[in-house]
Amino acid sequence: MENRQQTLLKIARELNLSRTTVSVCLSGNAEKYRVKPDTVERVKKYVEKVNYIPNQIARSLKNPGAPPIGLIISQDSSSEKSLYAMRKAMQMLDESGREFIVQNFLSGYISDTVVMLKGMNVREIIMFGAHQERFNAERVPADLFMRYQSDLSRLASLLQDVRFYSVDYNFPMPENSLLDIYRLGINRDSIYIKLLTALFKAGKTPIACDENCISTEARRNLAGSGIEILPKYILKMSDTPNDNRLEVGIELAGEVIGLIRAEKIRTVVLHDDKVAAGLIYGLLENGYSVPDDVAVVGFDNIDTANFFKVPLTTIELPVMENTVMVVESILSGKELPKVIESEAKIVWRDSAKL
Repeated sequence: MENRQQTLLKIARELNLSRTTVSVCLSGNAEKYRVKPDTVERVKKYVEKVNYIPNQIARSLKNPGAPPIGLIISQDSSSEKSLYAMRKAMQMLDESGREFIVQNFLSGYISDTVVMLKGMNVREIIMFGAHQERFNAERVPADLFMRYQSDLSRLASLLQDVRFYSVDYNFPMPENSLLDIYRLGINRDSIYIKLLTALFKAGKTPIACDENCISTEARRNLAGSGIEILPKYILKMSDTPNDNRLEVGIELAGEVIGLIRAEKIRTVVLHDDKVAAGLIYGLLENGYSVPDDVAVVGFDNIDTANFFKVPLTTIELPVMENTVMVVESILSGKELPKVIESEAKIVWRDSAKL
C-alpha cells in the first residue's frame, strides 16, 4: 500500500471499524472506553504500516476558530448508558470535524475539571453521569455535604462564560439554584413512585428498595397514598466501583433471602441493573425462583438486560436522546431550552410481571 498519511475515515473503512473506535484507539483511552485489546493492536499495526500521523490540528481546520468541546464523565455515578452516550457524542463531533477533549471527574470535584478545561479554551461542556443539585444532609456525611456545596458554589462562578449541558439531570432542580446550566433529564422520584404504585396495585407487596432508589420525601408521598416502604425494607448499599456491582448483588442475596423468610418480601427494587443481575444470580443459586418467589427490578436498561437468565424489568433513561439533542444544538448553533424534563420508561420483562 502506498506509504502516505491516511485519514481516520480511510483507516476505519480498511479495518471495518467506526471512525470513533479508531480515534479512541489512537488516543490512548481504549481501556477506559472498553475497546478490546486486539482491536487496539490491529489499529496500531495498521497505522504504523501506512505511516499515519495523528494530526490534532485537522479538526480545527474544518472549523477555524472553533474551540474544543469538553466531554466529562463521572467516575462514581455514571452508567453503561452514559458511556455509550459519550461515545455517540465523540462520533458525532469527530464526523463534523469538531475537536473535543475527554476528562473524567469525581463527585464533589467537578469544578476542578472545569478549571482545567477552561485553561484549554473549552467553552462548551457536556456532562455524562447522574447529576443532582439537591443533597440530603441527613444521609450525606457532613464533610461530604460541605464539599458538594463548595463545589456547586465554585461552579456557579466558573460557568459564567461556559455553556454547561447535563444530559442525565435528576429533577426537580432547587428553587435557589446557583447554576446557570442546561438541564436534560428525568425526575427519578416520579418514575419510582409510578413503578411502586403499579407493583402495589398488582399485589407485589411487601416491597424492599435499596436506599438509592427513592428519597425520604417520595416515601412520605407514597405513604400518603397508602403505599408504605417500611424502614426495615430499605436495603443499605455500599459505595462500590462500577466493575464490582455484580458482586454487590450476589452478596445482597443473603439479606434478601432473610427478608423473604421473615417478612414475606415479594419484590426488590434496585437502582442498578448490574446489582439486580447479581441478586438474581444469588437467588437462583440458593434455590429461589424469580419472579415466582420474589420479583426483581433494576434501573438503566443496559444492553444485556434482556439477555439475563431471567430477563430484567428495569427503567429506561433518555440519556442517548438527550446527548444527540445537545450535540446537534452545539453543531448547528440552534439554542436549546434551559430545562428539558423527560419521562422515563418502565420496561416490563420476566423478572417482575404485573
